[in-house]
Amino acid sequence: MARKTKNSMRAAVAVASMGAAGLASAASDIATIQQGQGYVGLYGGIFTVKDSADRRAEPNHVAFRAGTFLIDQVAAEVEVGTGFNRDDISPGTEVEMDHYVNASLVGHLPLGEKSSVYAKAGFADASINVHDSAGENSTSENGFSYGFGLAAHPTEKMSLAIEYSELVDGDSFKADMVSIGIQSHFSLF
Repeated sequence: MARKTKNSMRAAVAVASMGAAGLASAASDIATIQQGQGYVGLYGGIFTVKDSADRRAEPNHVAFRAGTFLIDQVAAEVEVGTGFNRDDISPGTEVEMDHYVNASLVGHLPLGEKSSVYAKAGFADASINVHDSAGENSTSENGFSYGFGLAAHPTEKMSLAIEYSELVDGDSFKADMVSIGIQSHFSLF
């Protein structure tokens, strides 16, 4: 019961943040966050994986992201990522991020002409591999995801971002991440 309340509160905060970001400014001078703009990006960073015993590992990840602004300051995006190393979660046991997929709505709030803050909410599926003396096993979790970040828009064709996201908070593991990335922007029409 406490878990459902916790997830409901997270969902409410993320949706309210996105709504505030979308409504706070009716028009933006930042060309990269306007309706009709698409983007692709490359992100990397550190996952924090906690298991059901509250042990943690921090393997690295890399991800590809693509999205489009449906209206000014509100985008739909899909992110696909994988881990590229292992980290110890306990003596003799290592964890690696196998893969994840995250689909989100993202709301931006401009901070002047060259930067914005954003909040995102969506659905994620993540799988980890656990390596120990007994071999390797894989486990997956899925559910509500959310995040927030800061983006710099130095040109109309590029943006840089730093972001925190919680991908999954399941029974077998919880995965969140801190990422940095670069995006290339283009006009769809």
